[in-house]
Amino acid sequence: MKLELQSIQYNAALSDDSYAYSAKLYADGKHVADVANRGHGGCDEQHWRDHSARLTVEAYFAALPKRDTGYQLKGEPFMSQPDLESWSNEQVERFVLLKTIKAACRKKVVGIIGTDQYTFKFDPDKLDTPYSDGQTARQLFIKRNPGLTILNGLTDDEMMEAIRPQSGAEQSR
Repeated sequence: MKLELQSIQYNAALSDDSYAYSAKLYADGKHVADVANRGHGGCDEQHWRDHSARLTVEAYFAALPKRDTGYQLKGEPFMSQPDLESWSNEQVERFVLLKTIKAACRKKVVGIIGTDQYTFKFDPDKLDTPYSDGQTARQLFIKRNPGLTILNGLTDDEMMEAIRPQSGAEQSR
């Protein structure tokens, strides 16, 4: 099953304990529900347009393996069953991160080395223009900063992979 959140509307000012957002849920290309959260720590609101799709989506998440939360309870890993709400939260977090990164990439060169973030005051439109010696600014930035991954010009999935290489949180569904 392919799930997508589209038309995400995020409001940072209303986001207190959780993301304040609204979005349209699509399952296999069909708009099946509207989901939202008011940002005050409560549960997501789910307004189903197709109630048979609700059962299918719930069964889809119920069939997924539990995920390790990184916490322990009585010395045992605490596992969590993925559900629509946790998935939606991950998608909104992805949306917010990408929006922030793309805004920075419009004005500067943005890169990361490990978990450290760097910005360079350089016109990103000139990043791949070759100099007289044939090298580009992108190549020079990487040469002068070993391990640097430049986020400008990457696809959304490549950006998420670069900023969260060890988390495994992003899975295609």
